[in-house]
This record gives sequence, C-alpha cells and structure tokens, in this order.
Amino acid sequence: CMIFQRPFGQRAENIGTWQDAMEVMGVIAVIVNCALIGMSGQVLRMFPNLSTQGTIILIVILEHIILSIKFGIAYAIPDVPQWV
Repeated sequence: CMIFQRPFGQRAENIGTWQDAMEVMGVIAVIVNCALIGMSGQVLRMFPNLSTQGTIILIVILEHIILSIKFGIAYAIPDVPQWV
C-alpha cells in the first residue's frame, strides 16, 4: 500500500521556534500558578496576620524565586550535550 505510506522525515538542527514557545509557556505557567496560590486563600491560612499588600508581595517574591531557579537550571544545562 503505497498511497498511505508515511513520508520520510527531514533532518533538522533543532526544534526551532517551538523551543521559544515552550519557554514562554513555562514562564506563563509559573506566573499563573503563583497567582492562583495567592487567590486561593492558602497563604492567608498559613499567615493569618498578613495584609493584602503583604500577600501580593509574598506571591511576587515566590514567583521571582521560582523563575530564578528555572532560568538558573536552563543556564546550567547545555542545550546540546558534549558527546554530540
């Protein structure tokens, strides 16, 4: 059956713009998840005396810490292994 035969794949150097799209989605995911944590009320249960401004500051600090870890790991791990 030659009509439905899968075509041969073409070699590519990398995944191109999909890499950038995945990195942007990762940053957006961190921001959205931190916002959800801030709005869910879990922070107020852990810190009952925290004001609204304190909650926002805490969530922004948490978001910065997580993004710093994410970018640090991305910087530490090379895109192409040395054995390639």
